[in-house]
Parts: sequence; C-alpha cells; structure tokens
Amino acid sequence: QSDVPGYTWGLSSVLAACGVKYISVGPNYGHRVGHTFHWADMPFYWVAPNGKDKVLFWMAGRGYSLFQRSGVGQYGGLADNQLLKYMDDVFAYLRELEEAGYPYETLMLRYSIGSDNGPPDPTLSAAVDHWNRRYASPRFVIDTNSNFLKTFEERHGDEIPRHAGDFTPYWEDGAASTAADLAVAREAAERLVQAQTLWSMRQAGPFPRERFDEAWTKLIMYDEHTWGAWNSISDPDNDFVKQQADYKQRYALDGREITGSLLAEAGPGVETTGVIDVYNTLYWDRSEVVFLSAQQSRAGDRVVDEAGQVVPSQRLASGELAFWAAEAPAFGARRFTVRAGEATTTGRVQIDKDSLTNGRVTVRVDPQTGAVSSLRHEDLSEDLVDRDTGYALNDYLYILGRDATKDRHAIDGGVRVSVEDAGPLVGTLRIESAAPGAHKLVRRIRLVSGCDRVELINTVDKTKERRPESVSFAFPFQVPGGVMQIDTPWAIWQPEKEQLPGANRNFFCVQRWVDISNGDHGVTWVTLDAPLVQWDPMQFGVSWNNPKLYRTELQPNQTMHSWVMNNHWETNYAADQQGRMTFRYVVWPHAGGFDAAAAQRMARSAHQPLLAFTADGDVAAPSRLLSVDGDGVLVTTVRPTRDGRGHVVRLFNTTDRPARATLNWLRGPADGWICNPTEEKLRPLDGSIELARQEIVTLRFEPRTP
Repeated sequence: QSDVPGYTWGLSSVLAACGVKYISVGPNYGHRVGHTFHWADMPFYWVAPNGKDKVLFWMAGRGYSLFQRSGVGQYGGLADNQLLKYMDDVFAYLRELEEAGYPYETLMLRYSIGSDNGPPDPTLSAAVDHWNRRYASPRFVIDTNSNFLKTFEERHGDEIPRHAGDFTPYWEDGAASTAADLAVAREAAERLVQAQTLWSMRQAGPFPRERFDEAWTKLIMYDEHTWGAWNSISDPDNDFVKQQADYKQRYALDGREITGSLLAEAGPGVETTGVIDVYNTLYWDRSEVVFLSAQQSRAGDRVVDEAGQVVPSQRLASGELAFWAAEAPAFGARRFTVRAGEATTTGRVQIDKDSLTNGRVTVRVDPQTGAVSSLRHEDLSEDLVDRDTGYALNDYLYILGRDATKDRHAIDGGVRVSVEDAGPLVGTLRIESAAPGAHKLVRRIRLVSGCDRVELINTVDKTKERRPESVSFAFPFQVPGGVMQIDTPWAIWQPEKEQLPGANRNFFCVQRWVDISNGDHGVTWVTLDAPLVQWDPMQFGVSWNNPKLYRTELQPNQTMHSWVMNNHWETNYAADQQGRMTFRYVVWPHAGGFDAAAAQRMARSAHQPLLAFTADGDVAAPSRLLSVDGDGVLVTTVRPTRDGRGHVVRLFNTTDRPARATLNWLRGPADGWICNPTEEKLRPLDGSIELARQEIVTLRFEPRTP
C-alpha cells in the first residue's frame, strides 16, 4: 500500500481472516502525514482487536519517494547506471539507521518511477545489476513484498515486537469536501446490507449476485482515497477537474440507484393495497416508529395490526403517516393495515414553545442559538449538556481559514422556533436561522413517544466559498468521569489509550457511534451522514512536512465536534460545495455503564430502520428466518451464498470478553460450517460458536440433506 498514511485497527482483523499475513506500506513522505513515520523501518506484528490474530507490518522509512527527484525524470527510469546518482542518499539513510540502532541485516527500500502513480520501470534490473557489480555492500535485490516479508519473518519472527491499537488515518478529512455525496454513499451501503438480508428473508428468487457485486464496487470506488484531479483547487473550473469530479460522484449515485432497485425487487412488489408488511432486518426484536409515504398511506390515518388492534399513529407535516410497530421480530415481519379514519391520540409527547418531552426524555432549546441547552432523562439526576464549555448540543460553528482558533463564527440571534409535529406520537421542533457560510440553516429536534432517543436533523443550505472553510456541529456532553469509546469498522476503542504512537489524534473516523459512559450512566451519540469527529479544542493539520500541526497525544474530553464540511486540501478534493445538505444524529441517554452491544443495537437501528412494503393481503408475511443467542454477539451480515446453495452469516463479538453464540434456523434444519470471507468451508459447525473479544467469525449454512 503506497501513499496513504493511516489504517483503521479493524483492517488487521479483516486481513487475517482473509489469509493475508503481511502489510507493506510506503506512505507519502511529507504531505499531511503527521507523525506516521514514527514506525519507519520498525517492523512489528500488528495485533488485531481480538488479541490473537496478527499481521506483520513494515513501513518503508523512505516511503516510495526516495527516487522521486530530478535525475529519474518523468517516467524516464533509472537507465542502467542512474541508480548511482542516489548513492549518497542511500548511504546517508543507512548511516541514520545504524545510528538509531537498526537491528536487522535487510532493509525494505520502496521504488516508484517518476511519481506515486508511475508505471513499472523496465530499466530497473539493469540499474540494480550495475550497482551490485560496483559495490560489495549494500547489495540490492529486486523482490516481491510477500517474499521479502516471508524471508524476514523466517529469520526474525521470534524477535519481532507486537503492538495493538488503531493507526488512525490522516487523509480522510478530504472526504468532507463533498459532504452530500458522502452521505449518499454511507446510506446506500447500509441499505445494501439490508437488501442482502431481505433477499434471504423473503427468498425472492435467484440471488442477483452480479448486481450486488456491482453495487458494492460502486460504493467502494466512491470511498477510494482519490476524490478528484490534481489541480482541483488550483484550477477548479477546468473541464478536466469538473469531469473527474462528476466521475467520482457518479459512483455514489450509481451505488444508490442499484441498491434502491435491489431493495425494491427483494420486497413484495405489490401496488398500493393498504396492507403493510414491516420487515426487521436486524437480529433482535424491535419496537419502533415506522414512516409511510403519502402514497403508501393514502387509504387513511388509522392503522391496525394483525389482530385488528388499533396502534398509535399520526399524520406528520411532511405528509407521511407515522405509526408504532411493536415487537417486529428479528429477521421477520409484522403485518399492519392502513384504513380510513382518524389517527389515534395515543402518546406522551408534549411540546412547549422552546422544549419538548415524551415523559422519558426532555429537551430544551436555547432561543438565542437554536442549540440544545438542556437534555435530561427521567432516570438520571444530571443534565447531559455541559454549558461551561461555551457550547450547547448541536451548536453550529463556521471557521474561515485553516486556523481553528481564528475567524470563528456561530449563531447568535435571529432564531425562529416553531412546532412542526405536535404529537402525541411524534413531536418535532423546527429551528430556522441564518448561518455563517450558508443561506439558511434548519435544525429539527424529534422525539417519539416510548423512545429514549433524541433525533437531530440539520439541513444546511450552503453558499459557495473557495477560501478554506470548516463547518461543524458541537456536542458538549457532561458525564462525570465518563470514558469515550469509538466505533470503527470491526473495532471499538478508546482514544489515546488504544491508539498506536504516530496515529492521527487531530480527528477520528467514526463508523456509527461514540459512547461516553461512567459506571452509572452515559450517552451514545450516533452519526448517520458525517463520519468525522474532533475533540475540543479543534486542531487543523493542513501542512506539507509540518508534523507540529498534529497532536502527539490527546487528553480526551467530552466535547465533540461533528466535522461535516471542509475544503482544506490544496489538491484532489473539491474547492467548494454548495446547496442543501442534511446531517442526522441520534442522541441516546442511558442508565448503566458502557454496553457495547446496546450501543451497537441503538446505532444499527438508526442506520438500518424497519422497512415497510405494500403487501398482498392474501399472502402471509414471511415467518422469522433465524434466531441468534449470544450476549454481546452482533450479527452483521445475513445473505444468500454466492453459489445460491445456502446462506452466509457473519458474527462480531462487540465485547471485551469471550462470548458464545448459538444459531437456530427456523425454516427447516441446516448444516453449518465456519468459513472464510470468500465462503470456503473450513470446518463443520458443531453446536455453538466461541468468539474471542472483538472477533469476527463467518459461517456458511446449507439446507440439511434428507
């Protein structure tokens, strides 16, 4: 892996599961790399979060850039004896290593012709031969990464140190330069997971593997690190720049379109009948509010369940019909019918002009800033908002320039608060104001009767600005003695405590949630659209070879900033962004200490909501597919196998302790195997599955042969 500095901890788990034993990296030597080169030519075993898997990690101390200077020429190659021009550089670096006590007799020296994206060099072999005929030592050997690291491990495996922790990446902040497209890609990925599960639940015909692969490819290519042209900032109106930006955006839009069609095809595919099947694609029974479109609910405002019992419902200002779906079974469905008549008046949501409550949670709004000045839960004695920080929850902050301490602009007045949905099932406050860097800002706060969570929906109508800028929303929590936990792909970790030296400490990339808890209570914060988080005070690290702009250590506090937009990069990323963009959050106060499984359930229920489809009333809703027992064990994937013979289930132990899980197929017996991520059977499944802390296990099931 070349150029990109930083790698999330869960990567080590995924690589080990796929049989990959080695990581050879050559980061960019000076561009926004912070303290990455702490690990220069210091090979180590990167231990996975489960504590047992590992991969051998080697970062080349000169990256790939030692030969990228005049003399090689633009793709000109080394041309036989050209390597001798770098003799002084090579020997100087060897002297540095010797003085630092480098203990090994071999060294990885990465080579790339001309630039980081250069082609293979046909002159390299002749140049290396020329060097080796001239010098007895050091001797150059052209080798593959795998063979080099395999040989090194055979010689020194017992001496190689082991390290565990997140190697927090440095370059991901550029993704916020196209915030609207990023939100599209994130939501599409969640829906694609649901579509796979729904295909298993409904058994809707042959699994369209190629189209699912196409959708995943589109979304993965959108997430790939190159966002745009090299001159995207210096010449943003150039046709080449605009074409490349459109090409990049297309990945997200195409991924969403394909995902939408797959989701629709997995559903019943019935015209409006008034009969609604609500599908739960997650692994626990859920009771949540469901939102029907005006088309789905045109029969009326009254909703009844399978037994003919009226359930709470409410027509919203948006035209949607909200109703309460209780006990939607895991990997199963419940049936409801929309009928003519009025909605019920059942529910506990009450709204005053600047506050709303559902009897469990109470929220108050600061009329001057439009932010949440107070958040209380009936089971907790303390307010969860720390006003001493100078912020309130969901405070808007705009910074012009690349210095986070200067030219800061917030909202102070001109705020209009109105009631959009008055309850009693759903209550929504609408908070509208002018905002620096935007034409308008509309923030909505929503509470649902019977739920402990607060939904925040922020819509920014952004103005065009090509000077460096930053937009964020503040979340100053107050949990005395609270400890922070961050959810990233396949890992849950604490800032600073579980970060490798040299990792980025200016900002973090969040998969779905951050939790702050003490032994008595806490709060889980879920972000749906914007993955970047900074701890207060914010610190921007835009630099060329200036690591001082990046923190070397972090004292985590309880004030987070959701960093939703910036244009800080001077290349590759967008020079500006404008138009309407929405950023959604869920805040869940909870009694009791940190519970990783509970945090995962809350976050996944927000990211993967109950799905409502119009159904044929003469065809029964599908029964529950599968039950899973296992304290703290998360089911992340259920989908048909690629060959169509069965199902794949992936488990993740979210806890810091071993766990045991048992799966029961409820539509007939099945034989199971533990398999690798490519679905190859490794060994038969005999009863329950044991998982180490934060371990991933992939299972394959096929119908039992009579």
